Amino acid sequence: MSSIIFSGDANKGMKIMEAGQWNNQANQLEARGDFTGAEGLFLRSLARKIEITGEDSIQTALARNLLGELYLKMEGKLDDAQKMLEEADRIRSVINDFDAACTRDNLGQLWEMKGDVVKAREARERNPENMICSNFNRIGRQGISGGVRNPRRRTPRKLVPVDREGGNGMDGGVNEVA
Repeated sequence: MSSIIFSGDANKGMKIMEAGQWNNQANQLEARGDFTGAEGLFLRSLARKIEITGEDSIQTALARNLLGELYLKMEGKLDDAQKMLEEADRIRSVINDFDAACTRDNLGQLWEMKGDVVKAREARERNPENMICSNFNRIGRQGISGGVRNPRRRTPRKLVPVDREGGNGMDGGVNEVA
């Protein structure tokens, strides 16, 4: 994004910043439970980002991921969530960083909601070197403390090999450590 803002085209930079403001407003509406209002602003932001940065930009992928997360919370929107998250994953997976792991985890949540735990696991484990664990951050799930946690909050965890039999790390399993 900074290359757009500093490339000499101030108008494009202003439009991207405006799209960011729409995302912030949408996040506020979503937090208040106004999913329809949030959807409208997220869609507006996505259209602007496509206009300025193109279909395959990171900015567009981030916008699609936000929409996918919102659709996971909305009744009857799982197919829309799948479309947005798969497009975001296609773009973000080129980078293979934490953001891509978030999108893969969102796809895992989607497949769980659709009842396909095999696809959920495949989505999450596509890049075993770069995974997140969000089991306690899920919508409607209770955390260790007993409170419902923010479904957007991600807590990166380090995964270490373990041996379920003797502790030598040779069976390919993993344990989560803080």
